[in-house]
Amino acid sequence: TNMTEFAFSGLGINPHYGTPKSPWDRATGRIPGGSSSGAAVSIADGMVLGALGTDTGGSCRIPAAFCGVVGYKPSVGGINRSGSHDHFSQSCAGVLAASLSDTWSVTRAITEAWSKSIGHDFVAQALSHLDPEARAELRT
Repeated sequence: TNMTEFAFSGLGINPHYGTPKSPWDRATGRIPGGSSSGAAVSIADGMVLGALGTDTGGSCRIPAAFCGVVGYKPSVGGINRSGSHDHFSQSCAGVLAASLSDTWSVTRAITEAWSKSIGHDFVAQALSHLDPEARAELRT
């Protein structure tokens, strides 16, 4: 999907390859928010369950808000950034998805294998902060 150059914009504009159109108003070409603009549009359109991005100042959360999906920025280190070319120390690997449940499913899938390989269960740590009813719903 198209995104802003260098993942450096809150607007989601891509003058080189075309700006993804907001799913809320394609006729007038409203912006989708950035920098993960294409990811948010593809989720809102039902093309994918979820997408990954990096988030320092809103790169997952802003396009999620503009497109009516969920954007999640975990704590620094909550999702492994290995292979990411983002060099900001406060940047996090983040998740975008259509619903909170989908966001949790994608986050869980990403973190489970990695956290077990290093001997720390980030999933259990994340669940420990929720109330028991929400915790039970997300475990399913």
